[in-house]
Amino acid sequence: PLMALSTTMAESFKELDPDSSMGKALEMSCAIQNQLARILAEFEMTLERDVLQPLSRLSEEELPAILKHKKSLQKLVSDWNTLKSRLSQATKNSGSSQGLGGGPGSHSHTTMANKVETLKEEEEELKRKVEQCRDEYLADLYHFVTKEDSYANYFIHLLEIQADYHRRSLSSLDTALAELRENHGQADHSPSMAATHFSRVYGVSLATHLHELGREIALPIEACVMMLLSEGMKE
Repeated sequence: PLMALSTTMAESFKELDPDSSMGKALEMSCAIQNQLARILAEFEMTLERDVLQPLSRLSEEELPAILKHKKSLQKLVSDWNTLKSRLSQATKNSGSSQGLGGGPGSHSHTTMANKVETLKEEEEELKRKVEQCRDEYLADLYHFVTKEDSYANYFIHLLEIQADYHRRSLSSLDTALAELRENHGQADHSPSMAATHFSRVYGVSLATHLHELGREIALPIEACVMMLLSEGMKE
């Protein structure tokens, strides 16, 4: 938008007298809008390179990997707890069948013992997977913690480059305004009384405006009221 405004101004001031007050002001405004656009573009490129890209790697690569391990660990722990409950119940059933008169050689006791043994093997295997997944998850968390200060610095750097952007923009505006006011002040020294009076309408206190022009109502207000009376009474 700033560059588009600068281009429009550049096309417009060509139609004006380059030595006129308005022509000079428009040309200076065109140049400053172009400069502000370039400062903004540099800020956005720096922001993308130094802040957004590193943080996008964090959000798109590292954090999803951590969350994936966390989810896997939660599922494995849940499966492990379920399997331990099944193993505990099977062990109780095996003891009950033996206590109810089923001899060690009975078919039902042998089947139950085999089932308990199988569940124990599955439980041991699942326990190993839980420990492995927990180690991977903790390693991810530790790796993240070691870089946490670096990630915090990205947000600090964001504020730093924003501050630098605003300082550069403000400096450009202050310089341009000082030059514009100086040029405009020189152009105001005209022998024309009308021009002198017009220059005192704005930029002075209301009391000064009324006193110098000998008015009871400020000129801009009276002009607006007269326009409304003549053109706007049916609107």
